[in-house]
Amino acid sequence: MFQTVSIASTTGFASSDFNLWPDFSRYVLLLLMFVGGCSGSTAGGMKVSRFVILLKVTWAELRRTIHPRMVYSIKMGGRNVPPVVVGNVTRFFYLYMIVFSALTLLISLTGLSMLDSMGIIAACMSSVGPAFGIVGPTATYADVSTFGRLVVIAAMILGRLEIFTLLIIMRPDFWRVKRNW
Repeated sequence: MFQTVSIASTTGFASSDFNLWPDFSRYVLLLLMFVGGCSGSTAGGMKVSRFVILLKVTWAELRRTIHPRMVYSIKMGGRNVPPVVVGNVTRFFYLYMIVFSALTLLISLTGLSMLDSMGIIAACMSSVGPAFGIVGPTATYADVSTFGRLVVIAAMILGRLEIFTLLIIMRPDFWRVKRNW
């Protein structure tokens, strides 16, 4: 229980070596690395509120498949979530998964297993701390290669600054003197 709370809240504490746990338990921990904290917290990850919106949208779309003329609205806390927000959450999730997949593939080039690669990138993008394998709860990132460290640094920056913020800063229109917004 301590490990699940520690990873889901991105505190980075470890009371035992979960590298020795069965694969199912490690996959659960991997999924918890993505969740992070609640919407107002400073914890990393995608945040619980985004997952709730994604689950509600998915459920509504499944219902709409059965009833094509159905009009639905997503509610959180008794209030409607505007379609713009739902679209933004969907785009954020999609972009997060693309970045996660690309960085996982890049770090796997260093010779790490796929679970270790996914764990390292999920831990770095969500600011969790320990991951699996060579950067597990009883190890450090010192054994990661130089190329791997660059990938990990990119994952940490993307996860901490939120992906949209960093991508906006990288756009040339952001740096133009005359802005048309």
